[in-house]
Amino acid sequence: MQKAFVTLPSGRQVHYRTVGTGAPLVMLHQSPQNSEALEPAMQVFSDVCACFALDTPGYGLSDPLFEAAETIGDYAEATMEAIDALGFDRFCLYGVATGSQVGIEIAKRYPDRVHFLLLDANGHLSADEREIILDGYFPDVTPRRDGGHLLTYWDMCKQLFVSFPWHSGRQEDRLPLDQPPAGVIHTILMRYLDAGEGYADAYRIAFDTEDRAHLDGLDVPTTMVRWEGSAALSMTDALLALGLPECVKVLNAGPSIEKRYEIQLDALRQAVANLDTAQDTTALGAHSDGFERAYIDAGGKQYHCRMSRTGSGRPLVLLHDLGQSSAQLFPAIRSAVGKRPVLALDLPGHGDSSHEPEVLSAFGTMAIRIAELVQKAGFEGADIVGYGFGGALAISVSEGINAQRVVAIDPLVPDDAVKSATLQSGVPDLEPHRDGRHLLAAFTMARDAELFWPWFDQRKTSIRHRNANLDPAHLHQKTVDILKAAGSFQRLTEHALSIEWKALFAEASADVTVAVTQEHPCPGSLKPLTQTVQVPADQQVQLAALGLVD
Repeated sequence: MQKAFVTLPSGRQVHYRTVGTGAPLVMLHQSPQNSEALEPAMQVFSDVCACFALDTPGYGLSDPLFEAAETIGDYAEATMEAIDALGFDRFCLYGVATGSQVGIEIAKRYPDRVHFLLLDANGHLSADEREIILDGYFPDVTPRRDGGHLLTYWDMCKQLFVSFPWHSGRQEDRLPLDQPPAGVIHTILMRYLDAGEGYADAYRIAFDTEDRAHLDGLDVPTTMVRWEGSAALSMTDALLALGLPECVKVLNAGPSIEKRYEIQLDALRQAVANLDTAQDTTALGAHSDGFERAYIDAGGKQYHCRMSRTGSGRPLVLLHDLGQSSAQLFPAIRSAVGKRPVLALDLPGHGDSSHEPEVLSAFGTMAIRIAELVQKAGFEGADIVGYGFGGALAISVSEGINAQRVVAIDPLVPDDAVKSATLQSGVPDLEPHRDGRHLLAAFTMARDAELFWPWFDQRKTSIRHRNANLDPAHLHQKTVDILKAAGSFQRLTEHALSIEWKALFAEASADVTVAVTQEHPCPGSLKPLTQTVQVPADQQVQLAALGLVD
């Protein structure tokens, strides 16, 4: 299974997953999830097809549409733009729920290009049923200073396995399902968080399109699966009762997900047997020369980054701090784009990069992997800037990539007492709990780190004397990054505390600058180790102040 981005002529990027060989099968997910939800089906279908599962615009890692979608047709056209960029002429199409409605619209608009349409979890709602379902279905998830919006997300995800609609307490709406472990709910929650405040955009439009009338005009060979384990089974049965177009064949599957995929695989196998159009399904689409997201492959794993190859002079590599991601370096990245090539990595175990246990086993192995990623990206000989923990990695990586200049911004050098206390109290319990407490634990850490250092020490002697950024959107981004690093956070913290800064400075082969901002909680701890320079805390002007961009 590989993940990739395709950059469209408009500049918008679409994220997708791909596996298998053969005739192309474009797969469209349910809302408000992303292509990760289709991985089990992809593994099955890859026996007969080259599967390409796209993240819907605004979901997963795909960029949102430049203008808000108003109809299912807007999503259909956006999907076709991605399919064109991937180079598919004729293809099969598979959709689940929202993906079914988008698939139907594509097949109606482009019948000469859709060889076969496979529908899953589609149905019909009357106007009255739709009104009842949608009343309260999409609660407000605007970030709140108290973190309460995270429990709203959690409530939605947890109740998906209890009732349909999820917010119903009526006995007739209960689902006959065993409740999944908290980890399964958390996986779905992370997909909701990727969609963010716009999670309802395609979701609401799809509900509005769950109507028998939407099938009118469909003339592509289509198979619709009635799966007894579907939460939307009543909608499916309502659609069947109204009759289907002649081109639609219905297959029945029992409650097991294995039987569902078995029936769908048989339908695909028959369909592609008649698809004799040879197509190259290995191309990942054209890439622009501007700022974009990408993956770098190393050690059989994938590491996410943001990069631009525009500009002149030596490239610039940016490494974020512990528990963050390249998303939090966005102002710095933007300040360099067009002036010099820039690469901002999600560190191993962070953001959307791999959590490879061997790489995360020691600080040194992380540095080796980062050097490999920089080399594979063609950024060898770069200047390298690291923030906090990323500063230590920048120094360690510098020799392996022949770095010309290294800058460590706001490195933290805790004393033995703080190290001990951090190991004892500084790593919150991020293991998923059924009551969602782990979400508030991550949010509390993000918020309190703005107020105290170390964040868990609430005494007046630990107050950070500065203007704290308590903007809920900022705290939410920090929380999401902490949650994405959750599986490796204990190990990463141990690495950060084990850094021998004095030895790093002494052994560095490149020119190292240690820069300190007014945000640093204990700049005095650096004085015995090295000389420092003062720089603004604002990332937008930081690199210019260091002479790294004009």
